Amino acid sequence: MTTPYTEFRTPYLKGWLLICALMLLLMTSAMSIWMILLVPNGWVTLIFLVLVLSPAIVLWNFQATKVRFGPDYIETATLFRKKRIYIKDVKKFGVFFAGQNRWAQITPQKTLEENSDNDLASHKIYITKSEVFDMRSFRPAEHVKFPYRKKLYLKVKEMIEDHRANANLTPH
Repeated sequence: MTTPYTEFRTPYLKGWLLICALMLLLMTSAMSIWMILLVPNGWVTLIFLVLVLSPAIVLWNFQATKVRFGPDYIETATLFRKKRIYIKDVKKFGVFFAGQNRWAQITPQKTLEENSDNDLASHKIYITKSEVFDMRSFRPAEHVKFPYRKKLYLKVKEMIEDHRANANLTPH
């Protein structure tokens, strides 16, 4: 029997954004099919088939991304892989913003309290087994990261604080 978990979808396309993405995908597909019929060449067919399928797979993966909170673990699941970290192994966690022109920066607690989820849409929650945040490379061996939502951040914080409180109560 599998252990129970709570599952949250990370930010996903909905409403007009989803309609626009699907229309763009449909137009790309129609143009690619037209090009395949217009130029009956093997390489052209292959190139445009890749062009047709790539956005669909990316959109499908984006829509399928989830975060699962188990009794003693946090797991991210995408279409292609799952990554799990146990709460007892967590050394550091926080929220960061990876800018295009600069190194990743940890987001201060005050910013998290003052802004809404939409204001912090490009921020990520980062959980690691490492003792220190490596600000130049957010790619240590054992980590989990997923898009920031206040509800998810508070859940992670609560799980880690509960585990640390229970660890301090148990005799060694």
